[in-house]
Amino acid sequence: MMFWRPVILAWPARSSWPRWTVIPYLLLADLQNTVLAAILTLSDRVIYPAYLTVPRTGTITALEDQSVAGVIMWVPGSLVFLVAAVGVVMETLGARGQAALQGRLVEGEGLAGTQPGPRCSPAFPANAPPSVMLSAAEEPGTSRAENRG
Repeated sequence: MMFWRPVILAWPARSSWPRWTVIPYLLLADLQNTVLAAILTLSDRVIYPAYLTVPRTGTITALEDQSVAGVIMWVPGSLVFLVAAVGVVMETLGARGQAALQGRLVEGEGLAGTQPGPRCSPAFPANAPPSVMLSAAEEPGTSRAENRG
């Protein structure tokens, strides 16, 4: 559980490290998993001698059982780490893309080669209600008919 806490970041957890550091964290964990699984799978002898004394319930030998356990640890075990790492990569790249996109919009650059539209005056923000957005010739408290003529 403690291993997956920096990856999942369940509320109210906050990371003191940048999010991209989870990627090498997962890849190094997968490396350790792969090395141990390879040792179990490719060994020509039983790694744990006490395992030879356990009574067998089927026709599989202790060495074959160890090899099967190594393969199970290797393939599905590595998939868990790699899927999590790909998820974090996509999340990180998506967050950077969103930040870059928002940065371009704030700077007033257009998207995909388009020209930027007119910028709102700070006195009249884009989300202001219609009552606030008065024309330049109109004064508060007067009607449009009075201002025109």
